[in-house]
Amino acid sequence: MQRNLIVMRLTTSLFILIPLSLCASFASAATIHLKNGDTLNAPIIAETNESVTLLHDSLGSVTINRSQISEILAEKKAGAPKSDTLKSEEPAKPEDQGLLASGFMKDWSRELDIGLSGAEGNSQKFNLHAGFGADYSDDEDVWKFRTAYDSAQSDNETSQNQFFADLQKDWLRPGSLWFTYAQGRYDWDEFKDWDHRISGSGGVGYQFLKNDTWLVKGKAGLGGNQTFGGNDEKFSPEAILGLDADWKISGKESLSMGTTFYPNLRDSGEFRNISTLDWKISMDAALGIKIGLSNEYDSEAIGDTKENDFKYNASLVWGL
Repeated sequence: MQRNLIVMRLTTSLFILIPLSLCASFASAATIHLKNGDTLNAPIIAETNESVTLLHDSLGSVTINRSQISEILAEKKAGAPKSDTLKSEEPAKPEDQGLLASGFMKDWSRELDIGLSGAEGNSQKFNLHAGFGADYSDDEDVWKFRTAYDSAQSDNETSQNQFFADLQKDWLRPGSLWFTYAQGRYDWDEFKDWDHRISGSGGVGYQFLKNDTWLVKGKAGLGGNQTFGGNDEKFSPEAILGLDADWKISGKESLSMGTTFYPNLRDSGEFRNISTLDWKISMDAALGIKIGLSNEYDSEAIGDTKENDFKYNASLVWGL
């Protein structure tokens, strides 16, 4: 009877020790630093969110609560990448190849938005909006590029046909909320009292609010615009006073607003104003919806040209 009891105990011990030994042979050795100052060197055979189980040479199987552990150092294996801690490495992000893999605008945030609307029946209507935007920023520079084309037809008669391209660069000052900027813009419009307009300006700006949710900045400077074609070819020197705000509502929703006044320095009381608002909702990393509003006011509009040129659009947005 006693002999059978001894055999049973040995058999039970083997059933316990063999799996533990196998686990230890495949487990990674680690150095465990405890908060009380003790250190344990043993293979880790099991882990949970609350505890770590070791197979120690002297203590056997030991389970330690993670709240008692200050650091876990993995043994560096030959041929394996070195790692100080047992952390799962995040997959490397694919390298940006630039716009359409051309290398141009590499590391910029780029997006294309297109909106279409129409009607067919008692009347024929077709509206098109196509835009492209790109942004880049680092500790020293901020670039912002915007371009868009808008067209509208009703019963085969064109009522809107215009294009613009706008580029602005900010030179940041490390440790300061002040910055300097330069901006250039080209406009073409079939229905204005001019055909082409080129404008440029430069000056200083200040970041009133800058955090993970808001960026609010203002700018002031001097510049001018030159119009070509049509009935109004002239150069107008201008002052510039603008305010821009970007609001990150959530990880998938953002709102951008801006308004800039251009007082005419030659003709007192005359001025231009360009105001924009863009509300964007991202559906995934590469696709979203954008609702855009814009208005340009020109107090010097002549002939059939209206002082206000208001546009609105809803479009799909693709990341490029």
